[in-house]
Amino acid sequence: MSTNQAEGFFSEFPSVSKTEWEELIKNDLNGADYRETLKWDTLEGFSIAPFFTRDDFLKKEFVTPPIQTSKWMCCEWITDSSPTAANRSIKKALEGGADACLIRSRITAESDESIYKISGVSVQSVADMELLIDGIDPHAELIFDCGMAAPAILAMLMNCGKNLNPVSAVFDPLTEAAKTGCLPAEKPELKQIIENLSEYSGHDILCADASFYHNAGSSITWELGIALAIGSDYLAMVGEPFRLKTAENMFLRLGIGPLFFPEIAKFRAIRILWPKMLHAWGIVKQSPLRIFAETGKTNKPITDPHNNLLRSVSEAMSAVIGGADLLMVHPFDTVTGDSGPNSLRLARNIQHILREEARFSITDDPSSGSFYIEYLTDTIARKAWEAFQLIEREGGFLQSLKNGLIQQQVQQSKEIKEKAYHSVRRVLTGTNQYANPGEKLRLQQDDSNSFEILQKSSVVHEVPKVGLHRLNLDKAVGSGATLGDLLYGYLKPGKERFLPIPGYRAGAVFDEIRLRTEAQTAKSGRRPSAWLIPAGNPKWRNARAQFAQQVFACAGFEVTRLKGADHLDEVLSETDAGTADLYILCSSDKEYEILTEPFCKRFSGKGLLVMAGKPAGKEETFRQAGINDFIFKWMNLPGFLKNIQDSLFGQEEKI
Repeated sequence: MSTNQAEGFFSEFPSVSKTEWEELIKNDLNGADYRETLKWDTLEGFSIAPFFTRDDFLKKEFVTPPIQTSKWMCCEWITDSSPTAANRSIKKALEGGADACLIRSRITAESDESIYKISGVSVQSVADMELLIDGIDPHAELIFDCGMAAPAILAMLMNCGKNLNPVSAVFDPLTEAAKTGCLPAEKPELKQIIENLSEYSGHDILCADASFYHNAGSSITWELGIALAIGSDYLAMVGEPFRLKTAENMFLRLGIGPLFFPEIAKFRAIRILWPKMLHAWGIVKQSPLRIFAETGKTNKPITDPHNNLLRSVSEAMSAVIGGADLLMVHPFDTVTGDSGPNSLRLARNIQHILREEARFSITDDPSSGSFYIEYLTDTIARKAWEAFQLIEREGGFLQSLKNGLIQQQVQQSKEIKEKAYHSVRRVLTGTNQYANPGEKLRLQQDDSNSFEILQKSSVVHEVPKVGLHRLNLDKAVGSGATLGDLLYGYLKPGKERFLPIPGYRAGAVFDEIRLRTEAQTAKSGRRPSAWLIPAGNPKWRNARAQFAQQVFACAGFEVTRLKGADHLDEVLSETDAGTADLYILCSSDKEYEILTEPFCKRFSGKGLLVMAGKPAGKEETFRQAGINDFIFKWMNLPGFLKNIQDSLFGQEEKI
């Protein structure tokens, strides 16, 4: 439909101003301010009003550039360890419809840097690299997530003597510093590395890996602010002649969270802010920013893991609509570390469904013009730019890391989200609400044996004596140098130490509680049990019994809900046949004054006694009567469940 046709079609409907809408809402709310009453606190550094009109659209500060959303690339994570097995997995992924593969080869060091270890795909020589890329479709992109090994990995690729696939490397020394608490090399060395890597024309070899901060619990606004600051620091680090090429070879990696529309706006906002940051460095003409998106890890528990498929679908849609260029959907069971072919296929097929069935591949920028998304984009862009400016005032990203600003902001955001998950203000279905207590949990795999120690070769070769210069690396690798030779030869981490940023997973504490119950069940031969005692007012007893059932299901307890009755004696008659570990009284606040004493008298000494609710001013009275604890809305759920486990299992049984 053309614009003129649309205007004609809607001409019979009168235009309604925002003020008129506000008056109507005010009347419906009996005079209350809707901006406060209906405001949504996203926990992501900004709040959202309940409705938007064209007036909001016209007031926006930033203009989003056109976004091509129809041609994103489907990326698959390669999880094998040997190059030969990884080669087979890459081919299988490409045959299954993937366009790119992420090859993870991570280097870690002992505390004294005397021993380096590699995990993931073990590529340690040119021979290993040839096995890895042998027969791979030349149009498929290979993305190496290999940390400080990236320069050596690229040198190996260049020495393979064949047409290369499109190659990218997730090389982000500043984020490596945030992970470990020290720079992986001294600043002059990093400067030389980045300047030399800029010579690899046509490859994305320098990354602002903001997904790490996302998975550490960062808010949306600080995730973008940090990404901008990392990019700015790299541009500040290199000499002016290398600046344009460094900017062209830089790409961005973003995590995707559970908030559908704000995540769409996040991807749109960075398209606005990245050119703005480059412009401040005098870089005006620049090819569009390339964004590599991956589904987040913070909201992926091991309990009821198939819910992670639904979470991944929502996240993938946000990234595609927002304009990601590459998208990697993690398998639904990736947190356990044992994803098989089926879960990998399901992850890949999420993108196929978006392309082929949802038809996301035939329309560019479908969210453009939406008052709501445009407003969100503008809000996130402003807040993220403020975060970036604050980092810059502190002296840039690295200095802010040393000062503790980055850690402080990520920690504050994590604590806000953690509190929301613990109080069930933010829901993880199947984990902190609607849990399945009979579910058989898949334990996380022990990855202590998944590392290989990097070995030096016995071949005589020319190891570069000074720095990671590209020509030195190419020459050394060509003469037989291995990854171990190179890293032991020149990789000298910085001496300055600062606080590292840990990862965060919202469901981890609930997973620990469930696993502790499973361990106790295996030890004792029976699952801890809770009996719900519903009595009195049907409305209150049923509501509180339902609430109590969900609470104890989150710990994996066997919950038995007795048949409710108006009189406590009728309910108690059902309890003659056995015993439980917990007894939960479910009734109304008013009736608790009558029911508590006979309830406590009946079950005193038989198990823990819990009241569903927390009547104001009566807590101490009920405790004196025999009630051990209370459950109520917005309580600290994991804290309560841990205390219950301590009482039932003993402190020494903690996992």
